[in-house]
Amino acid sequence: MPFLFDDEIEILVRDKTRKYMDEINSLKSDLSRREEKICELQIVILEQKKNQKKAQSRIVNWTATGANDEMLKRKNVKEEADLTKLEIFATIDDEFQTTIIGNSFHISQNHSIHKEDFLNDLKSLPKSVAKYNSRGLGVEFGFSTLPGRGRSKTDCEYRNGICEPFLRTSTTHKSTQDFQANQLDRILKHMWEKLVETYPEKAQLALDKTPEKYRYTKNTGFSKITVALNNPTPFHYDKNNLKKSMTAIYIITDGECEGGEQVLEESGEAVVIKSHNGCLIIGDYTYFRHAVLPVLKGNRGVVIAYSMESISQYSSK
Repeated sequence: MPFLFDDEIEILVRDKTRKYMDEINSLKSDLSRREEKICELQIVILEQKKNQKKAQSRIVNWTATGANDEMLKRKNVKEEADLTKLEIFATIDDEFQTTIIGNSFHISQNHSIHKEDFLNDLKSLPKSVAKYNSRGLGVEFGFSTLPGRGRSKTDCEYRNGICEPFLRTSTTHKSTQDFQANQLDRILKHMWEKLVETYPEKAQLALDKTPEKYRYTKNTGFSKITVALNNPTPFHYDKNNLKKSMTAIYIITDGECEGGEQVLEESGEAVVIKSHNGCLIIGDYTYFRHAVLPVLKGNRGVVIAYSMESISQYSSK
């Protein structure tokens, strides 16, 4: 081996060290990429398992038949929902992507059709258009046949004792235009498409019985929209809804929401539908007795879209 001076040795050691460090760093980088790939594969596997679970459908064979027209003529006796007095037939959670209850209800989960600021935008609506109470608020858009909100009795033109449909003031009020355009329109479009997909004959009935000029939006059969926040309701039937039609309900919650379950009841037996963000329910609320439990924590907003029986009086079909 030839003789080397100190500075030559130092250069040789430095070069060798650099080479070894480069190899070590290359191995570390390769190992890091492999670990990232493993993590990605693990995430994909978990998502596939989750989606496989979510893709499953559940059929609840509830034998309830709902009310008949004679029953609906009786006074709508409202009773607070008390689960301790009911036999729970089934609880609907987000374990399944889709739950079907007989021929009357279709419940699907994880719809992402609202903007993140929906609840804040709802809370910002003024008292001049929204009804506030100690628990929450509610506001109605679209058409009405009941004098008092946008038209007096003397201003009504009547057919078979029913006031000609008119737009509620909240629909045309300047303070609600952004909310309707930025939030409601996109949600209602999706709700109607889902109704057409799941109950096409019911959707066609709404179109046939709701003249185009009395629809909230021309491409749906909805004539009236109710938007509410943290608004519990006692047991009742939606007697003003178009008979044999379907109502669509979209639920928006924050990350802290507890309570606010929807309860369907017949003869002391109940189905409980838990509130999950992005849950869409399409059901027969005219003939099935239902209630909403109080929200115990956080916030629960709903968009309820339906057709009105009274407006069908102005249809040629």
